[in-house]
Formats: sequence, structure tokens, C-alpha cells
Amino acid sequence: MSSVENNIWLNIRKLVVVVNVESPKHISEYRKALKSVGLNVHECKIIGVIKDKKVPFVSSDMGSVVLLAENDFGLLGQLKNEDVKSLLADSFDAILVIGDQSTRIEKVFRKIKCKINICLNSKHNFAISLVTQEVTPEYRMKFVKQIVERLK
Repeated sequence: MSSVENNIWLNIRKLVVVVNVESPKHISEYRKALKSVGLNVHECKIIGVIKDKKVPFVSSDMGSVVLLAENDFGLLGQLKNEDVKSLLADSFDAILVIGDQSTRIEKVFRKIKCKINICLNSKHNFAISLVTQEVTPEYRMKFVKQIVERLK
């Protein structure tokens, strides 16, 4: 087996990142962080979990970003967000969940088709669970890359 076949990180091209975002600047920082670890932001997706869709959230960096809020669900818990529904039809090499999410949001990201499940600073039970005290998106992505590169 070659080192590429053995190295989990080198087999990740399409990554979906689920993260709580508070501003458009936060999204831009995660897009830059994806680039800093050698991923193409156009092949990756960021599910930005926001508090409320009623609050305006506009950025020039919204390509490859899908916003998801608690008010994207109907009374019976059915997802109403069409952008997220279309993302669920795609498949990815890996998912990275950063931080804790509500049960409703967790049910959504657990439906994403992917080969590798990674969580960072999260209570969600995934195959690869990592913890760091750092909060900057670039550091977090580089930390995940460094650890996952060591896994075979």
C-alpha cells in the first residue's frame, strides 16, 4: 500500500465542516482555514449554524456555505431548509463537527454521507474525537490535519 492510501488526510478532498458562526467574518476565516490546510474551498462545504435566520447574514464569501438555524425546522422537526436538503444528497470524504450542536442539528449532520467522521471540542460520538483549547479557525484546521495525518 502506498503512503497516500495509508494517510487518511491525503484521501480527504471533499470535507463538510459544521460549525457555529456568529458573523460573516467567521465564515471567511473558516474558508481561509480550509485553504491553509490544502483543501479546495469549492469542493468543501461549511454548514454555518446560526442562532436565527431572521438576523441578516450577508457576506461576499458565501460560496460553499450553507446556513442552518433552529428555525429551519417545522413543528414536528422536519427540515425546511432547501440548501441543506440538497447538501444531504451529496457525498463527502469526511465531516468535521466543531463544537456542540443541538439534537435537531445533529440529526441533520448524521445524515450526511461520508467516509470519515471527525469532531473537535464536541460531545458528539465520532470515530475521531479531538480536543484543543485554541479558538482560531486556522489553528483548529491545522490541528485536525496534523492529527489525522498521523492516523492510518
